[in-house]
Amino acid sequence: MMNFIYEPTKLRDKQFLNKRFSFINLKTKNKKKFIFRKFIHIDVYIYTFLCMYYSIYEFFFYFLYIPPNSN
Repeated sequence: MMNFIYEPTKLRDKQFLNKRFSFINLKTKNKKKFIFRKFIHIDVYIYTFLCMYYSIYEFFFYFLYIPPNSN
């Protein structure tokens, strides 16, 4: 009786582990693709930051620029 109850849970655990840790297999199989994706992600963050910085700079340059006095 105990064995009959335990077996399906074992199977479920196995399925869960396969679902949960499938990314480990993917990482080992194609490391290049994984790294490439990671770098794209980082680049997107950097790009957004730069865009923000540039927009702020633009704002200051065009709207808050005080020219020097010309006699």
